Amino acid sequence: MDFDIKNKTCSFCGVRGTDGAKFAGGLGAMMCVPCVGRFHDIFSTDAKTEAVSRPPWEAMSDAEVLGTLPLIARNAEQVNEFLTEWVELARSRKISWAEIGRVMGTSRQAAWERFAERVGKPRPQETASLPPSDVPRRVNVSSSPLGTSVNPGSATTTPSVAVI
Repeated sequence: MDFDIKNKTCSFCGVRGTDGAKFAGGLGAMMCVPCVGRFHDIFSTDAKTEAVSRPPWEAMSDAEVLGTLPLIARNAEQVNEFLTEWVELARSRKISWAEIGRVMGTSRQAAWERFAERVGKPRPQETASLPPSDVPRRVNVSSSPLGTSVNPGSATTTPSVAVI
């Protein structure tokens, strides 16, 4: 896992991490200390919460909307990197592609195709000892169903939080 603050961006204001900065994060989203304080203040009273209850884009100019797009893209990249790191962690623990696909609401093949390049493709001698359900195969995914979706809200775990 990458804990280098310089590779992180606040998911709320877009500030990039620097030496000495502190971020709190969980599930790929990161929040800088000033944003933690700002949101703590906003949620401290119903009146302050109500005052910001309208979507911010309603009051934004076109230039502000366009300026926000790169921040959203950078946040999406950060979350995707975090997801990939967790898939790498799962595979390092010998969790099968089938299980990874199942919890992500997709097939093992779709999970493998999305992450195997980064996680590392197994060599033929490694796949010889794998159970058939775990041997990655190329199939025509356009004609195969993606599998049963998982309801994330049914999970009983609490998201982890890290401070870096």
